[in-house]
Amino acid sequence: LDLSAIIVALSCGESHTLALNDKGQVFSWGLGSDGQLGPESVRTSEVSVVCRISSFLKDIHSLTQRSVMNLMHGCWCSLTGGQIFSWGQNRYGQLGLGMNGQSISVPQHLQSLQGIPFAKIAAGGAHSFALTLSGAVFGWGRNKFGQLAWSSLEVRSKDVSLRSQKVIDVSCGEDHTAALTKEGGVFTFGAGGYGQLGHNSTNHEVNPRKVFELMGNKVTQIACGR
Repeated sequence: LDLSAIIVALSCGESHTLALNDKGQVFSWGLGSDGQLGPESVRTSEVSVVCRISSFLKDIHSLTQRSVMNLMHGCWCSLTGGQIFSWGQNRYGQLGLGMNGQSISVPQHLQSLQGIPFAKIAAGGAHSFALTLSGAVFGWGRNKFGQLAWSSLEVRSKDVSLRSQKVIDVSCGEDHTAALTKEGGVFTFGAGGYGQLGHNSTNHEVNPRKVFELMGNKVTQIACGR
């Protein structure tokens, strides 16, 4: 462990945390019962109360601070190589591997999105999104409330249409999703039972719907809670 390394990214799941330093080393701690801490959690115990360096990415070239990567709920994304790796619970296909089933502790490469340059990844309760540099968004995982912005229950990764808008940010809640466009518009979809979609209703939305209450304001950042 290089103590001179600087932490450049943090991400919290429901019961676990991941940290990345500028040497490309990933640390994890918390609940590991679904493999979300990596294979080390399977070999040791289901719970780690101390920061534990994860060696499962040792075969992937270390990243410099200039090529910062995103960590989110057990997803790993290299912004330079355009590769996404995922691990952890996969009950609803939220790992993007084209299948659902048992948990996976060893990072798996998302072959279906190979070669696409990504700007960000985001993960919700059981669904995930990836944002490309060109402003397209791909979603996969649980879709009970329309949080993937389509009506079917497909497991595979699929491009989400947002009325030809260029998306610059995406955030996932427990069962809903928000997208921010270059023009500052906010679109939300998925579960709305608590008014979390911002449409002055408690309806679920399968299609991305613009939050008209925000019109006249150029939004610069979005974030979804549970």
